[in-house]
Amino acid sequence: MPTGWSTNGSFVDQNEGSPPNGMAFSTWQIATVDNDPCRWQTTGASVGPTVDDLVAALAAQKRGATVTPVAVMVDGFSGKQINLMVPLDVTIAAMAACDGGQYKTWTDPSGGDRYKRGPSGQHDLLDILDVNGRTFVIQGSFYPANTAADLAGLQAIADPVKITPSSPVSTATAAPTP
Repeated sequence: MPTGWSTNGSFVDQNEGSPPNGMAFSTWQIATVDNDPCRWQTTGASVGPTVDDLVAALAAQKRGATVTPVAVMVDGFSGKQINLMVPLDVTIAAMAACDGGQYKTWTDPSGGDRYKRGPSGQHDLLDILDVNGRTFVIQGSFYPANTAADLAGLQAIADPVKITPSSPVSTATAAPTP
């Protein structure tokens, strides 16, 4: 781990992933996408089984910015990378007005959810991969205030990822190697 990073289960972070310059790294399987991250209590929708299904659902979220997928390959698995950004007009006050006071983007099969820790420009850089017919997501989170050196540290966490599917029908797992 680079200096200043810590782990909490499958979540790896610096400065608790909080603004203005926190960062985080985690892995996900996404079951539902909130069409409107501010109105997540009523807009969650199940996602189809493919990388393209998940990319389309995330790209269609109400966010005001275009999401442009690019091809990506991680540990021999292909997929697409997208960069989701909290709109610049979503402030702390605006987040407080959201359902439950949170801006959420997705939920995993066990009910865990991705909510944003900070307003205005928080990024989730997602590698959405096909791992033996299942979608698997590697997420790096950062803010506009992060420096090039900060982002290099985040990349140092992501680079050694090894994906080891336990079986063709089970959940894929990934963990950074020391």
